[in-house]
Order: sequence, then structure tokens, then C-alpha cells
Amino acid sequence: VNGEDRSSTVNDGEYFPTNFDQPHNLSVFTNWQTSRRFSMTLNFNYNTGRPITYPESFYTINNVSVINYSERNRYRIPDYHRLDLSFTMKTSLKREKKVEANWTFSIYNVYGRRNAYSVFYRNESPNQNPQAFKLSIIGRPVVALSYNFKF
Repeated sequence: VNGEDRSSTVNDGEYFPTNFDQPHNLSVFTNWQTSRRFSMTLNFNYNTGRPITYPESFYTINNVSVINYSERNRYRIPDYHRLDLSFTMKTSLKREKKVEANWTFSIYNVYGRRNAYSVFYRNESPNQNPQAFKLSIIGRPVVALSYNFKF
């Protein structure tokens, strides 16, 4: 790059996406009032996976394994998507009441997707390619029942 020492620049001075680069981000929220007493809520989230640098190969020099990484943030972790549902039932239909209360049954991550929060690599043995491990947060449906009231 204009006579500079390229070895001291990140990614040899070439463009790379930032760790927070998410070209696609979609959130859909809807609430259906099915009757005066019942309502249903749907929440769907989709995000493009964030950029990551992967080890592409390894080689050995003087019995020491050296990992050869890809260009900076060349790859992406898998895309993130999740569906949440909730069903609410009001306990009283009276117009004038001192306490407003309802029961809510909800399911977080309905289809139990194990969205990757991070991907990291470990070298299990000196002469083996690094093994990928995907860290997922809440990779199964979470069911909740709550009682809410206002006075």
C-alpha cells in the first residue's frame, strides 16, 4: 500500500467486514386479539451470521503445529433465527375493575434451533486439524407460564 510495510497492517491492508457487520436483520412482531378475552403474539427474528476468521489448514515446523488462518472475517457463522409465541387470557371481562389480571403461556425458541453465538477452535492433538465447536445459547424451546396483574 503506497510503499508501506504491508506485514504490519491488518489483512494486508485489504477491506474486511467488521465483527458487527450484519447485512440482513429482520424482526416481525404481531399481536392478534382473537376475542375480548384471548390474544396471541408472534415474534420472529432473523439475522445474518456475524463475520469470523477460520483456520483453513495447519503445518508443522520443528515439531510445532502452526495454524494457517483465513483472511480476516472471510467467513460467517450460521444465520440466526428464532420464533417466539405467547397466548394470553384475561381473567375478567368486567369493564370496571380494581385489578386487571391475565395469564400468559409463552414458548421462547419454538422450534428449538441451536443458534450459534460463537464458533471457536481447539487443537485436540498436535498433528490434527483444529476442531470446530459451536457455542449455542438456549438451544431448545423454553416454556413459561406467568400471571400478570395491574392495580
